Amino acid sequence: MEIRQLKYFAAVADTLNFSRAAETLFISQSALSKQVADLERELGMVLLQRDKRSVRLTPAGKVFLNEAKVILMRMDTIPILLKNTKDIEKKEEHNVFIGVENRVGDSPIFHLGVAEAVHQLRQEMPTLRAIFKMGEYLDINRDIAEETLNMGVFMGTKEDVNESLKYRVLYEDEMVVVYRGEPVETIGIEGIKQILSEKPLYIIDKEFRGMSQVVRMLGAIGCAPSIRFCESTLDMSFIMESGEGCVVIPSSMVRKYKNPKIHTLATHRPEAKLYFMAMWKKEGEHRLEEMIALRAGLNIETFK
Repeated sequence: MEIRQLKYFAAVADTLNFSRAAETLFISQSALSKQVADLERELGMVLLQRDKRSVRLTPAGKVFLNEAKVILMRMDTIPILLKNTKDIEKKEEHNVFIGVENRVGDSPIFHLGVAEAVHQLRQEMPTLRAIFKMGEYLDINRDIAEETLNMGVFMGTKEDVNESLKYRVLYEDEMVVVYRGEPVETIGIEGIKQILSEKPLYIIDKEFRGMSQVVRMLGAIGCAPSIRFCESTLDMSFIMESGEGCVVIPSSMVRKYKNPKIHTLATHRPEAKLYFMAMWKKEGEHRLEEMIALRAGLNIETFK
């Protein structure tokens, strides 16, 4: 197995189009197809289902894609780690690999907290380099345990915390119902029931943890809305902004909407509580991770 084959496979998996992937790699489509076929033959697994109209990842392909990206990410950092080897004793680089849950990337909390904490630490430690990797919560947990990531940032409930990891709550948030339209006559639970009887609720179909919390939250107030699925936070946001449906998102994310026709309704129940957290391994010295988490928490205080 060659690194080149991993790059070729990842390019096809990301685009799900051999022709487009070949263009980005500057090779012929036939050469790309042969390399992917050779990789599948070596692994003894079908990674991509192909027909005349589409390309799809198999279950084995999805697992292999995650692992291939970790390897490629590590390969990309090698030149950085080897840079200025003559002065390595004087200028030791401090790399920290941070996993970011997919739904966290859109949150202003992440940018005002974690990104700002890294910036502040770089003023004291110019050799610090934070390398971010987007992923799902369970994958980030696994990568921290296997030490391919130093720390993770995610949103969830206290029950989501892995007991084998150390964690710090950076921000306490609440899930709220957001919609575009005229204000309802009653606020709170009755207002939520009214809106959800008029508009469908859109949920991202791949975010199982977020979906589970939304269902628990609405079930606790006796609300069973009509649920429809979308593919991304961008889709969900535009659907709500266009007035087609409503969404349930953290209250901190509502601030990005400037339209006065967009309204929020909160249940103020325990099931709606959401926490923005950082986590890392308990064992050993993790001074850098703790410093980032501590500073991120202090930065976020200014957001409240």
